[in-house]
This record gives sequence, structure tokens and C-alpha cells, in this order.
Amino acid sequence: MADLTLAFSVLASDFFSQKSKLEQYFSELETFSLDWMLIVQGEGEKPEDLLDHNLEKIIWSQDIGLSKSRNIALRRCKTKFLICCDWDTRYAGAHLTKLVSEAQVFKEQVSFIQLGLLRADDFEAAHQKLLIQDNYQSIKLGEERSPLALTNIASVQICWNVQFIRKHKLGFDELLGLGNKSILPSFGEEYLLALQCWAISGNYCQTPDLLASTREKSTGIEASKIEKAILALYVFLRLAKTHPLKSSIALFQRLKRFLKV
Repeated sequence: MADLTLAFSVLASDFFSQKSKLEQYFSELETFSLDWMLIVQGEGEKPEDLLDHNLEKIIWSQDIGLSKSRNIALRRCKTKFLICCDWDTRYAGAHLTKLVSEAQVFKEQVSFIQLGLLRADDFEAAHQKLLIQDNYQSIKLGEERSPLALTNIASVQICWNVQFIRKHKLGFDELLGLGNKSILPSFGEEYLLALQCWAISGNYCQTPDLLASTREKSTGIEASKIEKAILALYVFLRLAKTHPLKSSIALFQRLKRFLKV
């Protein structure tokens, strides 16, 4: 198996209604030697129906919230790399396997890898475009990267270095993300974690190839300007507690772009 886990989050009601589709998706991943994990969230006791499935890969949780689910994935992950996926996202499996194999040499130098993401209304055509890519381009550990490129990053295009995350005791902010019970926006948890990783390592990788495709816009892209402003203020205040200089750099670059627009 490749040293990569694809983790999915789903509510219990969706799990039972989409069970056959999920099994088909997981089977597809296994053809590329990619591991997977499913966190099923629901209230009450674990349904007996779950007992028929792989208990090591299907995890029942009574805690509702996307960030909570992703933190469970970080804790339970047994591979070096982890991608938090959505059901409407597909990957170039063969290229993803090569990517993970190459990334082993970086060890903890790279906190995460930003995958090239193709957004398209015609989802099936977009996925086929990924599959017909012939030449795989190797990733390289480049110079220090700007945090500005992380502004609209989507969770489905982040390949996290689990060892780095655990070493620095990081995780998804559970006050952010879908299903959170705070007054903060329901997005931005991956943005904050990516900035925290960048602040510590000063680096991350970007793939030259498109390795993922999705048909939906992320929650953050569809958010209002007020919601985005609230998120930006919260993120930079959080980052300033531990990395004041890095927070100032990230805030300055984002304001500079905003004023240009």
C-alpha cells in the first residue's frame, strides 16, 4: 500500500443511503493501493449496520462537526500522509501514488503538499482529463513560499504530512468548519492549519500536475465578504499568538492583494 490515507467524513443518514456508492469509491482507491478511512458521525449508539463493515477503517463518532471528524482522522491515521476528501472529488490515482513515493525523501522538511486542483462543471470530463495525463512531473523542495497562495486552498488538495502535524501538536480548529457550534464561519479550518504549518516550516510543496478534480466550489469561495473578513481576522489573531512575525507577513500580503482588487 502507498503511504497515504484518504479520509472521508459523512453523517450517518448519508452513509446508509449512499452505502453502495461508497463501497464502489473505496474499491477504486484500493486498485491504486491507496488506503482509506471513513468517519461516520451521528448521535446515539453505533448502529448495528456498521458491524458488517471494516471496523478498522469505518469509525463511528458522536461528535458532530467537520473539523472534529478530521482531527479523528489525524489521530487514527496509520500512514505518513493524509488527504481529507469530499465525495465529489476524484484523484489521478497512479500519479498520486508516485507523488507519495517521492515525498518520502522530504521527511519533515515539508509540512504538506498542495495538489493541483481542477474545478469544472462537467465533473466526469474533468476526471477523465486527469486520467489521460501521460507524463508525471516530479515535485521539488523549492525556496520559501508565499502564504498568499493558500488563501483559497481547498481541503481536498492538501496532502498533509501526518508526522509533522503530530510533532508540532497541530490540528484543525474545531471552532471553524461545517457543523461547528460557534459564531465563526463554517469554513477556513484547512486555511488556518496550512498557515500554521507554513509559519513553522517556512515551506510547502506544490505539484506541477493536476492531481484532483471536483465539481463544487468550496464553502469559503461562496462565502460573503463579511464572513471572509471575520475568518481572516480570527486566523491572523490565532497565528499571532505563536508566530507574530509570520502572521504580520501573511496579513500584509493579503491586504495588499485586497487593495489591488
